Amino acid sequence: MFIFFHLIVLAIQFTIKVDQVSCTCPDIPQEDICNESKFCKWVDGSCQKLDCTDATDQEWCDQMLPNSYKCAWNQGKCDIFTTCSDYIVSEPQECFEKWFCVDGGLTASGLYACTDLNPDDDTDEGQQIICQDVKIEDECVGVQQDGNYCAWNSTAQNCNTISIEGCGDASNTTQEYCRDASCEWSESTNECIDLSCDLFKSEEKCNLFFSFDLSQVTRCLWNGTSCLDFDITDLPSEQCLNMTLNTYVWNSIQSRCVQCAECLILKLTLILILIYI
Repeated sequence: MFIFFHLIVLAIQFTIKVDQVSCTCPDIPQEDICNESKFCKWVDGSCQKLDCTDATDQEWCDQMLPNSYKCAWNQGKCDIFTTCSDYIVSEPQECFEKWFCVDGGLTASGLYACTDLNPDDDTDEGQQIICQDVKIEDECVGVQQDGNYCAWNSTAQNCNTISIEGCGDASNTTQEYCRDASCEWSESTNECIDLSCDLFKSEEKCNLFFSFDLSQVTRCLWNGTSCLDFDITDLPSEQCLNMTLNTYVWNSIQSRCVQCAECLILKLTLILILIYI
């Protein structure tokens, strides 16, 4: 009895740790869904992680494969990333797509040589700005090194610091900042409010949105006239993975989409039971 109780406690602790875990290739039990994922391949009866050389075009290699794959496109093929200076590209942006390299300048051939980012030269104004030193309203934007945001006080005509931990706190900023922070500006109340599906008024925008801290994603569904909250567990098997940003997978036993965290919890619990039996 004690052992069973101990297993329950361990499972609860594990649940807390993996609440936002993404799916991995072995979590996908169906061959067709595995091959459609763009991150995995079906080999010998199981879903396995792609090799860099499996990516057949530059967009797939540099942009679609997760960073953990450490791939980069070079000389017409996708391979394991080496070092920034090994890459010659046609557009400066392509350097950034290769593990955040930077454009090192034009070569004699008219292409761009990539180079490593020097942290000493990375002058991110969001880290260096001091709000109280700003005297112009248009320049009162950004984040201080301490994490506080700059906001213009129209009454005192100066730049102040504010702490923003949610959409409501962003009411003291600008409409542009509010919307950029995964929130919505209410014209009727002049406040920054949390996003919800019913705020999207067209089918094109009725898709998904992130929470303010980017820790959760909410799916929306267009019913023909309005945008509604969507229950992920109602998704069909072929849409389960791709429409949830790789955080849900189809469970054939339960016949519904489940979080990959649930799969990990089940696996861990079974392993623990086998150990203690």
